[in-house]
Amino acid sequence: MAPTYDSTTSASDVVNDLREYIQGKTILTTGVSPGTLGATFVETIARAYPAMLILAGRDIGKLQVTANTIVTAQPQTRVRLLQLSLDALADVRKSAAEVTSWNDVPSVDVLVNSAGIMATEFSVSKDGYESQLATNHLGHFLFTNLIIDKILASGSPRIVNISSDGHRLNPIRWADYNFEVCWSCLLD
Repeated sequence: MAPTYDSTTSASDVVNDLREYIQGKTILTTGVSPGTLGATFVETIARAYPAMLILAGRDIGKLQVTANTIVTAQPQTRVRLLQLSLDALADVRKSAAEVTSWNDVPSVDVLVNSAGIMATEFSVSKDGYESQLATNHLGHFLFTNLIIDKILASGSPRIVNISSDGHRLNPIRWADYNFEVCWSCLLD
């Protein structure tokens, strides 16, 4: 029978139950700066003896802090850092090319797309997309597709996308995803 989880279940409880699915796996996770959901995730699953944790994010210094926390608590865990700026598609392509060039990492068993921004000042990415759309969706989509061969090389590939339920508050404005139309002007 599958275990049952509720609001009292700890991350450690889940990792203990799923240890066999984590042990020996190479897991690449985005958005692992200290204090984030992604960092808590990788710090917790390190207890289950993954083969390697690949930590991806914009700021290598912040990634190193998370890596140090992991290695201090779980010295057997191999950790690799990947600079990944999801808000610029050229940077995403560069990071994906780096991952695909790693001959010592034949596959990525699990990709966890956890990075994201929210409630930032309005801005557009280098590519001209609204920053939250670029970072939270387009960057992850492109990155995943560019490393898909490494993922599919796994015997049991998994892709996990973490998101909020913010889309429930208001639908995506597909006709104006960059907020270029003054909608209130049209109502006058």
